[in-house]
Amino acid sequence: MLFFLAIFSYFTQATAQPNIDKNQSIAKEFNIKIYECDNNTYEGQKVIETIQNNLLSIHKFKITKVSEKDKRKNIYNKFLRKNNFDYMVSIQVKHLQDDLYEINFTIENSDDLLDKVSFSGSIKDITRISHIISDRIYETSTGNKGIFNSRLAYVVKKNNIFELQIADHDGKNHQIALRSLKPITSIRWSPDGSKILYVSFETGRAITYMHDLFTSNRVIIADQKGSNSSPSWSPDGEKIALTMTETGLSQIYILDVSTNSFRRLIKSSACDTEACFSSDGKNIIFASDRSGSYQIYSTDLYGQNITRLTFDGDYNGSPVALPNKNMIIYVKKVNDAFNIYALDLSSKKEELITSGRNDQSPSISPNGEYLTYSYINKQGINSIAQISLFNSQIKIIQDKSNYEIFDPSWGPIIK
Repeated sequence: MLFFLAIFSYFTQATAQPNIDKNQSIAKEFNIKIYECDNNTYEGQKVIETIQNNLLSIHKFKITKVSEKDKRKNIYNKFLRKNNFDYMVSIQVKHLQDDLYEINFTIENSDDLLDKVSFSGSIKDITRISHIISDRIYETSTGNKGIFNSRLAYVVKKNNIFELQIADHDGKNHQIALRSLKPITSIRWSPDGSKILYVSFETGRAITYMHDLFTSNRVIIADQKGSNSSPSWSPDGEKIALTMTETGLSQIYILDVSTNSFRRLIKSSACDTEACFSSDGKNIIFASDRSGSYQIYSTDLYGQNITRLTFDGDYNGSPVALPNKNMIIYVKKVNDAFNIYALDLSSKKEELITSGRNDQSPSISPNGEYLTYSYINKQGINSIAQISLFNSQIKIIQDKSNYEIFDPSWGPIIK
């Protein structure tokens, strides 16, 4: 049994580029006032609530609200100065006609208007527009891209049915992209967010598929003898690394997407697997048992200049590269526990990120500041969470007692 769904919608916006202070500290907490513009309608309150929940969820912002009465008293800039608030945000929601709404947004400090944008869309677009506004507030304040208008993909196992679900960054508003009686694993987003790769066992063995999220069409990209697993996109979307066992051992291959041609990366007598591209696309990071236990290595795009990156632990695997940083995230087994670690490739410094008993499937947010992963909840069931790489704040995304949720993959910002 298979089921497919296309899951994107559209709206319009008129916008200018935000005026961003690139020197803002990532660790700073920002004080934001939100002026509600008498948004007493359901739609207006939904926009305000979504933006507020987004910003508060990541522990970088303090939010207070300014009423129409306060504005009429002309204390707008006085609040910013007297009470040490960094920014004033104005949100106005207008019902134009039928199922058409206009949402106007500005953000300013005590001196300047920093960003201004107007959106129009239907009621179903309200949440997406609110996420975009949240990202603009985040970027204006911190100087870094936000995460709110991104999406998560993950697998749900319920009553022996596997579902590949697509949801907002916080796990809400999920939709089913694929339903199957057989396992689904190894979800990976394309760099433009229009497609996902995944491995399905619907035929009885591991086959890798490419699934178009706009049309719900999918194609097989790897169906060689044996297993075809662990796909990963290059940053430019032109190549896919994956693991195949047609020789009897797990070996890494590179697929040229435009020509649909494979080449073997390394002719190895060891098991090489779980390859990913470095953030600049110039190297491949992978796991291998060539030393006797699974450790992480790097190589160039032609299988030359192989360098060992990890040296301890019973197992090291599932590497992912942080965007625009010389750093990787990976899973390490120590004392019968699987935890997620970060390794700075320049300093060789290793840092523990999570400390559960079975933390798996790390995936990085598009701005490189957060991590989503699967963990075992108190009921002993697979669930997913997010953690900040800067203040270690953990946010539970999906935690159910009656079904499993696992193998999360964080997609890019939706454009």
